[in-house]
Amino acid sequence: MSKRDQYAPDYHKLYPGVTLTPIVMHTLDQSDRKMQYFELDLKTERKRKNKRTKAVTVAPAREDSLDRLTENNEHQYLLEGASPEETLIERDELERLRCAIKRLEPEERELVQALFFEEKSERQYAESLGISQKAVNKRWHKVRMKIKNFMK
Repeated sequence: MSKRDQYAPDYHKLYPGVTLTPIVMHTLDQSDRKMQYFELDLKTERKRKNKRTKAVTVAPAREDSLDRLTENNEHQYLLEGASPEETLIERDELERLRCAIKRLEPEERELVQALFFEEKSERQYAESLGISQKAVNKRWHKVRMKIKNFMK
């Protein structure tokens, strides 16, 4: 008995003594067809032959495993890059950082601009202001703590 034959059983042998009305037969047939669909149709590849060109094409199974979908490093269902949640969190953090920097005093914003955005060294910035590098380091530490507190 093949797999497909099990979906066309003799219901009179399976249910002796039960009157199988047309409605009951229809329901049993529908149920068996649904089981056949889930157990066979979704999981098997289909070969199609073009009568004119004699070319054979294979339609893949409609149900597939993640291993098969990702073989040959073809990650068609995996996202490349950040997820939407990660992107949203990053945008939120950047917006909070912008707001925190706006709350700083003008001199503090200038310090952030020079050391962070312009990537100047503390020594270079200290020379441009005519103060010691240690003084710039202390200011930079205070500004970072202030930003951290604003972002909480």
